Amino acid sequence: MTPETLKLITPETLGLTMGGFRAIGDVTAGIGGYQAAGYNARIARMQAEVARQVAADEAESALAAGERLVGTQRAAAAASGVDVNKGSPMLAVLDTITASHEEAKRARLRGEYKAWGLESEARLQKWQGKQTLLGGFLRGPMDVLGGVARSQLLKKAWTAAELQGLESSGSIGIIAR
Repeated sequence: MTPETLKLITPETLGLTMGGFRAIGDVTAGIGGYQAAGYNARIARMQAEVARQVAADEAESALAAGERLVGTQRAAAAASGVDVNKGSPMLAVLDTITASHEEAKRARLRGEYKAWGLESEARLQKWQGKQTLLGGFLRGPMDVLGGVARSQLLKKAWTAAELQGLESSGSIGIIAR
């Protein structure tokens, strides 16, 4: 650097430059956090939909298993010569049908509970992303103001160094370290 270029570097420009770089970093981090949270929220919503689909499949399986068991019960009762549409055999069939429908209902409910939890997670992720973005934009201006304050400290150190007889170019190296 030439001495003319070094004269352009003042404590104010150094402080503002440092604050500006910090502000850019905070804003960029806020944007990145917002984007990551949006991605996580989308994943949680997809997982909620999968949980509902799995629950629906489990409910169908429970009903199908109940129907198979009813068929087996009716066939066994009919093979032994019992009328399956009356009395105890009919009550056993009704109990089997009721149990399979209750299991199907429980499967759907488990899926809804899981989906509800995942959707809550998605909403929380989205909210946290907005807070991260807002924080980045709020810290940015504060970093610039911090740079102004640091520039005043640099100016005092610079002036003290010049009073001790050091050249401006030498004090830049000392202050920058």
